[in-house]
This record gives sequence, structure tokens and C-alpha cells, in this order.
Amino acid sequence: MSDLNRCQKLLVGYKYKLCISVIALMALDALLIKGFIDMFSAILNSSLLVLTVVALFTLGYYRKKYHYYKVMVYGEEEFTQLVTVTHY
Repeated sequence: MSDLNRCQKLLVGYKYKLCISVIALMALDALLIKGFIDMFSAILNSSLLVLTVVALFTLGYYRKKYHYYKVMVYGEEEFTQLVTVTHY
């Protein structure tokens, strides 16, 4: 049950980071429309923002895949005991 709660917390954390990234992108677009920042800075910031979002999704995908691999190798009970021993 604790693994499920931890996964849900990770998912919520990813959602918050994604929302913050989208809000930052919208703010940059608004500043660009108003003319407060130049085009080069806006393109650079937008590309970094997109790369950050892609990195978050990739990290989440590979964490999930690695977790399922460990469960397949060790089994559910042994994996839970391994996590308990290594984290506490």
C-alpha cells in the first residue's frame, strides 16, 4: 500500500511541475506579445521549457518501467521487503 501512495505522490509532483511549466510558458508568451522581451530570449526559454517537460515524462516512464522490472525479477513480496530494508 505504501508503494501505491509513493507512486501517487510522484504522479502529483509531476503534474505540479507540468502545470508550473505551462504557466511559465504562458507568462513568457504574454510578455512576448506585450514586447517586453525579445524574440531570441522567448525562443530560448520556450525550448528549455519544452525540454524540461519531455525530460519529466521520460523520467517518469523509465521509473515505472524499472519498477515493473524489479517486481518481475524479485516478485512482489521480495521487492516490498527490499524496498522496506533499503529505504528505512
